[in-house]
Amino acid sequence: MVRGEHKEWNLCVCVCRASIFKVHLQPIKTSLNLEDLARKLAALTPGFTGADVANVCNEAALIAARYSAKEVALTHFEQAIERVVGGLEKKNTVVQPEERKIIAYHEAGHAVVGWFKQFADPLLKVILLTLVWWVGLVGSSTSKLMSFPVWYH
Repeated sequence: MVRGEHKEWNLCVCVCRASIFKVHLQPIKTSLNLEDLARKLAALTPGFTGADVANVCNEAALIAARYSAKEVALTHFEQAIERVVGGLEKKNTVVQPEERKIIAYHEAGHAVVGWFKQFADPLLKVILLTLVWWVGLVGSSTSKLMSFPVWYH
């Protein structure tokens, strides 16, 4: 498969995922344009199944409710994607500064390698989370890793 075919296939899959998002966005109260929102969320969630898309929409609504927001905003959807990809964050876990520094350097290494690879997709985000264990995630737009396709660890 040549590079151009890869992009065409990804575009097709992204359009299909946007259609799935449109269905799941219908019951959600938001002032955002649903067409634009669906396309943006589809681009941010490569490899997500219909169930993953539904989870993102439901989680975004729950996050907005936790903040007593009158409607679901884009930031709620972005937080929901991170939650679906990475799971619950453990806020009470104490991590030593040295360990945090090691993890940050490790994830920075993924980001730098991704930046210099000739055919790599652009990075979306680099985050450090306290999940069941400390983990860093580096996300690109079309990567595949287990059922969480946008994140390298």
